[in-house]
Parts: sequence; C-alpha cells; structure tokens
Amino acid sequence: MGQQVKVKVLGFDDRGKVKLSMKCVDQETGEDITAQVEAERKDKRKHRDED
Repeated sequence: MGQQVKVKVLGFDDRGKVKLSMKCVDQETGEDITAQVEAERKDKRKHRDED
C-alpha cells in the first residue's frame, strides 16, 4: 500500500476538484504550519530580490 501523509484542504475548484497541500502540514505532528511556510517563502523572495 502507499505511504500515508497528512494534508490540509485548501479548497475546491470550479469543477469540484479538491485542492490539497502537504507543505502546510507538519508530517510528524499534523500541525498546520501555513504561517511558517508563508514566512519562509517571503524571506526567500526578499533575499532573492536583494541579489
């Protein structure tokens, strides 16, 4: 059988397809880490723009 993972439901598109994210969930604890992920993305963009 396949690997079990934790996901966050982000929403549904206009066709009813479910949008999921593994990146927004700590795979060990199941905790929602959306804020942390967004902060890291923002920091990477800031550093990239400085170069």
